[in-house]
Amino acid sequence: MTQMQPPLTLSLITSLLSFPQPPSFPRPPSLPQPPSLPQVPQVPTVHGPTFQGPTFQGPSLNGTTLQGPSMQGPSFQGPSMQGGPSMPPSSNGTRSGERAGFWLGVLIFVWSLAFIAIIVLLLYIAGINPLNFQKYKSQAVLEAFTGAGLEVSRPAGFGSTNGFGNQVVPFTYQDGFNFAIPGSGANATGNITSFSTGSELDKAKIYLANLANAGTTSYRVFTRDNILIYLTNVTSEVKAKQYEAVLLSLK
Repeated sequence: MTQMQPPLTLSLITSLLSFPQPPSFPRPPSLPQPPSLPQVPQVPTVHGPTFQGPTFQGPSLNGTTLQGPSMQGPSFQGPSMQGGPSMPPSSNGTRSGERAGFWLGVLIFVWSLAFIAIIVLLLYIAGINPLNFQKYKSQAVLEAFTGAGLEVSRPAGFGSTNGFGNQVVPFTYQDGFNFAIPGSGANATGNITSFSTGSELDKAKIYLANLANAGTTSYRVFTRDNILIYLTNVTSEVKAKQYEAVLLSLK
């Protein structure tokens, strides 16, 4: 008789169906992130130059009026560039402005010199020397007195010394004349003195004013530009004014 196999139990079936768990492997390391590429600058857009030729319109007759011909152009524009990388500000504009200001100042200075030179030239043409204080000569004043019929007796010329007798005066002078006025008295005299500067003439006026205040001598002083006239012991106001009038009438 054939022997029967015992039936399979549940535990045996479970063990037969369970498979061993596969071994776990380590996780591979993560790869590094690739570096970011630099941003490519924008390529500038260049526009080529444009050229427009001249246009010519012939003459036209409108009734009795002739118009034209006329021509316009040519015109040129460009080239131009748009976009592109921005450049840092340059200091060339500042330097150009400084140079322009410098040359403008030089130009104004040259114009001023030219304007002054023109004025001086016009004065020379008119017979006036603006660079010389000695506008009148003492000899010309003496001749004007005699030409006007004024009393000029025994005129004696002098240079840069001895014009005021033996007095030591605190000023300098160029030349002049001493003369007598006998019609006004034995001690009446006159003096014509030419000066090289206005400051020396002013010193002479102050000196004569001090003499008049300190002594008994009568002084009458008249001036015109570089000429000083003083009269001593001329008591007549009318006669003294005649010398002044001739002096002021000099051309």
